[in-house]
Amino acid sequence: MKPIFLKFAAFLLILTGILVSCSKTKVTDVLLNKTELTLSVGETETLVVTVFPEDADNKAVSWASNNPAIATVTNGKITAKAVGTAMIIVTTADGNKTANCTVIVIEEKPQPIELELGLYTEVSPCNGCGNWDFIDRENLTTHPMLGLPAHFKYEIVEDSIKLTDSYGRTTNHHFYVINSTKFEIDLSEHSSPRPFIFIFEKDINSY
Repeated sequence: MKPIFLKFAAFLLILTGILVSCSKTKVTDVLLNKTELTLSVGETETLVVTVFPEDADNKAVSWASNNPAIATVTNGKITAKAVGTAMIIVTTADGNKTANCTVIVIEEKPQPIELELGLYTEVSPCNGCGNWDFIDRENLTTHPMLGLPAHFKYEIVEDSIKLTDSYGRTTNHHFYVINSTKFEIDLSEHSSPRPFIFIFEKDINSY
């Protein structure tokens, strides 16, 4: 009688395990918020992973890089190590569902030089032709040798300065910051026979 009882108990345990397993919500898919990412050497970014369905019982995931010399990943945080390309793979513990993100690592971006506020006088090619007064990080006034001063909203984007006048009209000029107290503006036109490149330097007596 005892062997029969043991067999029956074992059968119940197996059946219970099957029923419990069937009642769990399995993972069906996994997605990353980005499938491609460009970083400079030394930069970091954290990917966001979403496991489906929302009520899945086991949402655990693991992370890996196929080229850790180029980019590493820890809990979704990517660190760019060297120039090149790497694939970041996230894998679910339940079902081994995967999602990938291609990471392109480029040279480290140079840190932009912030221009000091104040009055800048043109020093080349003709001293005294005019000056630019950077009032704050949004407003400047130009003081030409001839004509009335003009007020602009300005924004420095990479190597260009975007000026917006009071009528909302905008213009862009090549703008190169030489150092924190000197900059160059190229007003040349492609059809012009000679360049119009002006260098401005901060007036040491300005604020």
